[in-house]
Amino acid sequence: MPATEVVVGSEAQRTASSTSAASTSGRWMALATLLCFTVLALAMLVALWRMHTTMRAGMAAAAGIVVGAVQYDDGEINLFYPMVEFQTAAGETIRFRGNIGTAFVPPYKVGNRVKVYYNPAQPRSAIIDR
Repeated sequence: MPATEVVVGSEAQRTASSTSAASTSGRWMALATLLCFTVLALAMLVALWRMHTTMRAGMAAAAGIVVGAVQYDDGEINLFYPMVEFQTAAGETIRFRGNIGTAFVPPYKVGNRVKVYYNPAQPRSAIIDR
């Protein structure tokens, strides 16, 4: 009986198969990482939304108008903050600086109308609704 040879595969085929498996594994790892970051980002957005909603619960709402911008420049960073004016329920006119600044361009134009939430006990503690 003659001996039979069984060819399992060439070295090139084994290398290609190994490379393909590593490539597929790498894709799954990248997909899993992307999924983790997406879930984390969504969780952070929900947490910020809940914090914002909870903070507004004890505040009064008012219509405000942007009357200018305040520039903050410490030599390293240059930010613009909106200056907003509104009237409290008691009729007091309050002017405050918005708490979120942007670089390069003022976040609002003078004359823009914005919704403001403020603490009735301390009306200068106000925020712009975003």
